[in-house]
This record gives sequence, structure tokens and C-alpha cells, in this order.
Amino acid sequence: MTYIWNRADRVPEKYKPHVLDESFKYWEDRKKTELKSMKSERGKKKILNAIKRQRQNYEDAVAKYNA
Repeated sequence: MTYIWNRADRVPEKYKPHVLDESFKYWEDRKKTELKSMKSERGKKKILNAIKRQRQNYEDAVAKYNA
């Protein structure tokens, strides 16, 4: 799946970083909800790794915008 923060160059300048912030927050909240309902430790670890990886991608995108 491709997330908007991974393609930040396609977002019009007037919408940055608001759209990136809003979309990442929404995605992260959904993953955290999914994490609460996950019963297996393997599934929990997989979700936490996805959050960690995508947070880094999001922070990189925001850093490029601010540079």
C-alpha cells in the first residue's frame, strides 16, 4: 500500500504539511485501534513495526518539506 507521506512530492505545496500530518495521524490511530484488538504477539509486533517504519517515512517527508 502506498501512503501520501511516501509520495509527498505529489501533494500541492499549499496543502503541505497539513495533509501529511492529518493523513498520518488518521492512519496511525487506525493502526493503534487494530493493535488493541490483536490477540497474537506476532500480530502485535507486525503492527508496531509497520507504525515505526511509516513514522520514519512520514518524518523524512516532513523534513524534506521543511528544508
